[in-house]
Amino acid sequence: MAVGTSVKPGREWPGVGTGAVVIHQRHLLMVERAGSHGAGTWTVPGGWIEFGEDPLAGAVREVFEETGVKVEALGSPGWTSAVHPGDPAVHAITLWVRCIWVEGEPIVTEPAKCPRVEWVPFGEVMDRPLFAPFNYWWPTYAAGTGRL
Repeated sequence: MAVGTSVKPGREWPGVGTGAVVIHQRHLLMVERAGSHGAGTWTVPGGWIEFGEDPLAGAVREVFEETGVKVEALGSPGWTSAVHPGDPAVHAITLWVRCIWVEGEPIVTEPAKCPRVEWVPFGEVMDRPLFAPFNYWWPTYAAGTGRL
């Protein structure tokens, strides 16, 4: 690739993104995806890290952009690497970032990307159609932490 050209993350090389795991009162903040790979599935707020951006800051930014909720990032409990089943041209490395709720109620701020935003009780997370990278990671995290 020539210097100065721009390609969408995850297309010609793996892109790095964040998934913000926001837990509050035994509920998980989740969004329904629309308009891109994984449309119609549920996951946590997140997206591609911007050039030069710290992943924890990226997670905080994505939560606010997608839900209007303010959070504090605590650290990363893990990562996944996945070629998306619905779009094999997309390869994402997702850094899962554990966050705590600071303030705000979730609202739909980007209806074309996330038409629904909800606090989902832990016992109902696996009942939804889940975004593949989140589905790879969440069951192991939820079963192994004991801190939800």
